Amino acid sequence: VLRGKPLYNCNVVVLPREDGLSELNLESIPEDLAGLFISCYCTHFTWNAGYMPAGLQSHFRKPVVYITPETKRFKNSNYVTFDNKEAFKKGVEHVIRQKHRKIAFFYGNEVFEEFAARCNGFDEAMKDHGIPVIKSLLRKGNLHGEHGYKSTLDLFNKPGPRPTAIVCTTDEIAMGVIKALDVLRIPCPKEVSVMGFDGLSIGHFVTPRLSTVAQPLRDMAREGMSLLIDLIEKKVKGPQCRILPSQLIVRESA
Repeated sequence: VLRGKPLYNCNVVVLPREDGLSELNLESIPEDLAGLFISCYCTHFTWNAGYMPAGLQSHFRKPVVYITPETKRFKNSNYVTFDNKEAFKKGVEHVIRQKHRKIAFFYGNEVFEEFAARCNGFDEAMKDHGIPVIKSLLRKGNLHGEHGYKSTLDLFNKPGPRPTAIVCTTDEIAMGVIKALDVLRIPCPKEVSVMGFDGLSIGHFVTPRLSTVAQPLRDMAREGMSLLIDLIEKKVKGPQCRILPSQLIVRESA
């Protein structure tokens, strides 16, 4: 976006992972700065950050745009996001279209808005298609491959119904599932399909290649920067909310 705007320069500031935006020194913001573009997507641990730096709105009177996975904290701000619930529902419905009815769900902590939305997307897809949620096929954990790996081993080593598909709230969880299925000698997707969520590039290189729903992060960055410039140039007035579509990526795993 900025390549077509030679009048603008961009300074990039990477804040510490643990404290995030709470570490932003508002007093150090140059007076000649035309606007701020803040990404809350730099790490899985962004919930540890104070998304909106304390005192920012009172100290900095110029346009600020966020790209963020959450919306509740940003009702009166300019932000770009995507619909986590509809995006995750898209992935679940892809699995349902493949005639799967015993569907396991591995998910992260729903205390965070984005993961609660993905859980809602799973529930809504199952309800819309009249498929019962089997509680013994649900596994709550963290966001990482270890959760998918251990949950899969646990699920298939215990008596009870076995899933023909496993949907996961992150690609990392899904890749852990694929590794565990390989250890268990359960062919994927012949016996168990696996669906991820995120669109991580590494999903292209696992075997089988991971089917997923991609977060539109690059498009969100472009849209956010375009919005910031429009606000600076007074082409639009804030607050502005822009919600972008996600993309279903079908590969071999589902």
